Amino acid sequence: ILSQVQNLREQGRFFEAIDLIGYVLESEPQNEESLLQLAELYSKIGNWTLANYYYSILLNKTVHPSYLTGKITALRQLGLWEEASQYSSDLLEHQKSDPLAISTLAFHYYQIGEFPKSLGYYDRLSASDTIMLQGVGWCHLMMKNFDKAKEVFHEVLSKDRGNLSASEGLRVIERQKK
Repeated sequence: ILSQVQNLREQGRFFEAIDLIGYVLESEPQNEESLLQLAELYSKIGNWTLANYYYSILLNKTVHPSYLTGKITALRQLGLWEEASQYSSDLLEHQKSDPLAISTLAFHYYQIGEFPKSLGYYDRLSASDTIMLQGVGWCHLMMKNFDKAKEVFHEVLSKDRGNLSASEGLRVIERQKK
C-alpha cells in the first residue's frame, strides 16, 4: 500500500494518498512510515494543525532530526514561535548548524525583546542570507547601536537593492537622530 501512496504523492493526488494511509493505520496504528507520510502530506496541503499532530506522535516514538524539522515548520506556520523555539533547541543538539532551527530561535528572541540573544543567532547565518543580515541590522537598531545598524542596512541594500526592510531601518535611524 505504501508504494501506492508514493505513486499518488508523485501524481499530486494528496487527498487520495491520505485516505489510503488511513487503511494502513487501521490495522497498524503505530506504523511509523505511515505516520510520517501523513505528517508530510498534511504539510504539503497546508493543514499545519494535522501535520503538527502527526509530527508530535512521531516525536513521542523517536526523536529524529527530520521529525523535529517537520514539527518546527508546522509550529512556525501556526505562529507558535515559543514552542517552535523549544524544538529548535532540541534540533541544534543533533545538527549544530541547522538554518531552520537557528532562524527560528533568532526570530523568537527578537519577538520577545531579547535582542542580544537574537543577534547571536542572526549572526550565525548572516554571511549567507540577506534576511538574516537584515535581522542583525534590526537587532542593532533595537539595542540603539545606530551606527552599526546603519552599516548593516547599507550592506543589505548593496546585496538586495530593493530591500524594503533595510530601507525602513535606515529611515528609522534618521528619525532617531533628529
